[in-house]
Amino acid sequence: MQNKIFLFSDIDETLIYPKNKMNPDKNNLLEAEVESDQDQKTYIYNHYYEFIDRIIQSELFEFVPVTHRTLEEYQRTFFYRDYRLKNVILNSAGNIFIDGEKDSHWEVNIKKQLLNLEIDILQLVQSFEQEFYEHFERLKIPIIRHIDLQCIVIKNSSFPNSQKVTNSIKDFVTKLYFKYQLEKDFYIYKNYNTFLILPNFINKAAGVEYLINKYKPFFVIGAGDNLSDLKFLNMADFALIPQKSTLNQILNNYIKEISPNEIIIGNDRKIETAILIANNSYNYSYMDDGLHSYILEKQHILKYSFFEKKLKKIF
Repeated sequence: MQNKIFLFSDIDETLIYPKNKMNPDKNNLLEAEVESDQDQKTYIYNHYYEFIDRIIQSELFEFVPVTHRTLEEYQRTFFYRDYRLKNVILNSAGNIFIDGEKDSHWEVNIKKQLLNLEIDILQLVQSFEQEFYEHFERLKIPIIRHIDLQCIVIKNSSFPNSQKVTNSIKDFVTKLYFKYQLEKDFYIYKNYNTFLILPNFINKAAGVEYLINKYKPFFVIGAGDNLSDLKFLNMADFALIPQKSTLNQILNNYIKEISPNEIIIGNDRKIETAILIANNSYNYSYMDDGLHSYILEKQHILKYSFFEKKLKKIF
């Protein structure tokens, strides 16, 4: 597949959304999943669906869903029913499926790393259950379970639409996260009324990197809406970020704080830019790789073409 363009895309709130987060003026909605609770059912805009369908139809593209969803949750979506999709990254890359089967090499790799964890996932689930039982009202105790002994899922299932209950669960999960000293080896991901506690090595970027190394596509596009997608978006040659996404909002807020004469430089250009800065009067700051190129293009502060031209003059 070295002659293909790979599009790695997050699913939830990048392509499919709960109805209450969609544009009410648009009536061209399609159900994105079946056999789901009405309050949790997701939809996709018709033109989004047509875009994805054309990508999948093209022999030039390979579309790869990248999601926090479990296999059971993914099976409810229309993506699962599309036989043309060959690869999918599930459980934040806890599992990678190729042609409907778990990739054995990836599975072995994950199991080896799980064995090296100092904390037992099953024991942690039991500890969390006991903590919630002792400190929460019975009706508000969330469902706590593990996924393939890879991560912990904590879900507000009793009052899924209550932000107050979800926030109280979030605060308590955060408290337990530090109480059990999980910050070294684990991170927390929040999605709607659900919280996941995952080992650091189980993340979307790791799965994307694995498939890039496996197939060696000549061009990679990434699509995502959240900070949890940022690392794998940085691996892509080109990134797609939904206009109303959390990630786009963060970027726009950052842009508003930029001075008109300020240059923002990615960490990958520090040596060249040190020479550039020495020869010019600019305010400057460094930021994580990947974000800077988006901001430069968005704000028109300094384009790469101009940047390269300045460097050539200096050298």
